[in-house]
Amino acid sequence: MEPNKNLHPLLREMESLKEEVKKSNKINEDLKKKFSSEIKNFKPSEIKNTIFETKKLTLWERIKKALGTT
Repeated sequence: MEPNKNLHPLLREMESLKEEVKKSNKINEDLKKKFSSEIKNFKPSEIKNTIFETKKLTLWERIKKALGTT
């Protein structure tokens, strides 16, 4: 009967771990839904990650670029 006494606390611990996993999965799903809805609400015109600058090259710089020596 001693193995059963040791088994009972382990079973309770396993059940509590399963419940924690379920809670964690639910929180993750809720956060995923919230994040995706926030992304969907962005306007494409507001999203900018690159600043385009037109650089005027001199004739010499254009020649070097064409020759691949820059």
